[in-house]
Amino acid sequence: MNFHQLHIFNVVARHRSYSKAASELYLSQPTVSVHLQKLEQELGMELFEQLGRNIYLTDAGRMLFSYTQRIFSLTEEAERALEELQGLHKGRIRLGASTTPGIYYLPNLLGQFKEDYPGIELILDVANSLEIEKKVLANHLDIGVVGRPSHEADLISESFRTDRLVMILSPQNPLLQQEHITLEDVARQRFILREPGSSTRQVTEDAFAKEGIHLRVAMEYGSTDGIKHAVAANLGISIVSELAVRLCEQTGLVIVRDIPDLEITREFALVYHKDKHLAPLTQTFIKAIKNYVAKEEAKTQNAR
Repeated sequence: MNFHQLHIFNVVARHRSYSKAASELYLSQPTVSVHLQKLEQELGMELFEQLGRNIYLTDAGRMLFSYTQRIFSLTEEAERALEELQGLHKGRIRLGASTTPGIYYLPNLLGQFKEDYPGIELILDVANSLEIEKKVLANHLDIGVVGRPSHEADLISESFRTDRLVMILSPQNPLLQQEHITLEDVARQRFILREPGSSTRQVTEDAFAKEGIHLRVAMEYGSTDGIKHAVAANLGISIVSELAVRLCEQTGLVIVRDIPDLEITREFALVYHKDKHLAPLTQTFIKAIKNYVAKEEAKTQNAR
């Protein structure tokens, strides 16, 4: 089998689109089609079938796709392993992070890492925890930082930091006029939450469910910043990481309160594929995260 044709097949199979594959490969769509036809002729079987405007993998196509994924994953690993023979002065880390750690926690850490290793290229992909796990499983990312330990069988998950969740309200919310706010008062509020797949949403709903409370979700947002502005407009209340509201509380955009009679915490976790060879550079980055957390905890202890 022609390696170039296998590469074209892999890109088309990944996108399920000739046009998107052609764009990524910098080839014309007819050229992509010709290469795939030659590959099918050589194999003596069809790899794709077209239904309307959509293309689908045949059984043979699905089998070949699983092999090409492994082939090109190993090819990339080999290239990067050879690069790392030059030491920790050059190389690339594909890092994924869920929204809260990716936006509110990792930037300072990444800045310190770049200062220590200026020749290292860091590629950061921020999405919700579920999406990050999927990308690590597909080897599109070397390592992920997610907002909860993963239960995926093919992922190794290492908790490294506890995150506490708090309640945010608009300064105009009538609840703030009450002398004492109960959990039942909170449960009657309209909630503005992240989308399904977000660890913040998952741990929030799980914690309230244990108290027998089903939250009234009035709105969903794909970002915590969107939630904060919606809460500030008095469209509802929310539960978010305390990391996400440090500046908001100072500016008065929202009011931050502990959740009455309920403590919600979750663990940030590092995740990587159980079968993945962790290159020295990636191992160094993992150590950097753990050292950063240790220094952070030491500062907290000294401040008490």
